[in-house]
Amino acid sequence: MSKILMCYPHSSSDGWEETGRFIHEAFNRAGHTVVPFDDLYWAGKLDSVVAMNDLLIKKIAKEKPDFFFMLKCEKVLPHYLDNIKCPKIYWHPDVRVNVQDWVVDKAKKCDIFYTMSKGSIPQYKAAGVDRVEYLPEACDPHYHFFASEVDDYWKSDVNFIGSVRQSRIDMCKRVIDDGFDFKVWGDLKFDNNDKRYLLADMECIKSKFMGKAVYREFHSYAASGGISVTWDWCPEVELSYSARIYRVMASRGLYLCKYVNGMEKVFQRGVHCDWYDDLDEMSQKIQYYLDNPKIKEQIGLAAQKEVYEKHTFDNRINVMTKWMKKN
Repeated sequence: MSKILMCYPHSSSDGWEETGRFIHEAFNRAGHTVVPFDDLYWAGKLDSVVAMNDLLIKKIAKEKPDFFFMLKCEKVLPHYLDNIKCPKIYWHPDVRVNVQDWVVDKAKKCDIFYTMSKGSIPQYKAAGVDRVEYLPEACDPHYHFFASEVDDYWKSDVNFIGSVRQSRIDMCKRVIDDGFDFKVWGDLKFDNNDKRYLLADMECIKSKFMGKAVYREFHSYAASGGISVTWDWCPEVELSYSARIYRVMASRGLYLCKYVNGMEKVFQRGVHCDWYDDLDEMSQKIQYYLDNPKIKEQIGLAAQKEVYEKHTFDNRINVMTKWMKKN
């Protein structure tokens, strides 16, 4: 198979290290050889983005990979990509309502650009990214599974896993105000100058924080069998939900989210997951599933089966491998 120089922050502890590791291991399972390069680490170590990019070019010259793969890669400067002669693959597993210029500048210089947000494709094409395809996030059964026996520390009727900000603040507060057994796994991103929220509300939400679980199998411990509520970053953008949906489903959790444009094309409501239009409906559905645990369990089983069959990182790497064989 192929030798791939893969640029991702494998020595950091942020969410992109997590996704990068899953992709790295899936490439290995598909028979590819992966040579990692950490742009964030070297930019900090050398105290210079330019020096980091120079080192990257030297690394590629030494390794002579068949393909160069980037995951997000904020520190890679676009004009340096002109010096990389092997086919370049760029997967950007992040979404905004409006595509970001720094992503566009790099995507234009790559042979294929994958976005996890299908609704962003017209914007990318309008910005001059001609070779763009939709490739969403995924789960990894080695890390995302149903944990039948976990300590009570991890258990709650309702959970949220991720960063609490913007609309998620209102979502979490509503779950708390309605008296549900609730735990939050992640962090709070709140501007103290934001007058929409009272400090007392923030302290109330902070009291439910348990730590960070978006890491390896800990996501499964927190999500298994519970009701995972969420409000994605840009629900109006078609098929732009985060990796959370796949990892909760893999854990047989009931994924209950603010409706994301087009998600009924991929998952069946009430079969694989459920969604709501407003917080009143969210609260009603939480109570419904708590009152009907058998239905919640059936959805969890169907959800896990669906994502294990169609939405693993091995599935995603198969898509890339087919492209690589043609190029």
